[in-house]
Amino acid sequence: MKALISITGLLLAFSTCVVFGRQELIANGSFESGAQANMFGLPGWDLIGPGDNFSNYGVAQSSSGAEVAEQGDYYAYFRGHPTDGSQDCLGQTVNLAVGQQYTVSYYLATDGPTLGTGSSMYVLIGPTFPLDTNADQLLTAYLPDSATALPYQKFSTIITATRSSL
Repeated sequence: MKALISITGLLLAFSTCVVFGRQELIANGSFESGAQANMFGLPGWDLIGPGDNFSNYGVAQSSSGAEVAEQGDYYAYFRGHPTDGSQDCLGQTVNLAVGQQYTVSYYLATDGPTLGTGSSMYVLIGPTFPLDTNADQLLTAYLPDSATALPYQKFSTIITATRSSL
């Protein structure tokens, strides 16, 4: 699974499981490995980057206000500048059984206003990293446009594996 992110002030938590058995496939989906200055070396997330231009992303411990984790004590944040064309990405390879159905669930939120900023987060699943809209399936295009912080929203999609790993 890969997540392509090009956003300002968005928060993220991931979960992927088998539909009929609650086997968790995403390692460190709630980022409980702890706070880090950036995502390089983030346990469980083997695909990270390409932080460029005005990137500002990492894992932080919950504090107050809108800067809280959906579950646990930590959350991933992405606070880039959407006007410079940068895209911060994270992802991990997951082994799947071809033909098996899987539920992909994740939470997205904002920690402040996004009105008129062009903030966006794209969640994709597929074999490429960071982004190939021809090869990957778009699960969510999250385009918040709000004068205030938006609380976590749960997104969930059932997919049928067509490859043994993503």
